[in-house]
Amino acid sequence: MSEMLNSRLQIRYITGTDENGKKKTKTVSYSGVKTETSDDVVLGVASKMAAMCERSTDAVLRVNTMSLA
Repeated sequence: MSEMLNSRLQIRYITGTDENGKKKTKTVSYSGVKTETSDDVVLGVASKMAAMCERSTDAVLRVNTMSLA
């Protein structure tokens, strides 16, 4: 049985485009997300945080570390 060890939130912002027109991004990570917090709550917090930033949001990610053995 697997066990979640820790979780972090990542918000990827669009910072512009390169000379070929491909978007450039920057990812900001926040550690210490409680493992028992639901994905809906994490997304809600991320949306409020992203709204305070001047840049457009490209993605919101939750990264969980699991113990498999």
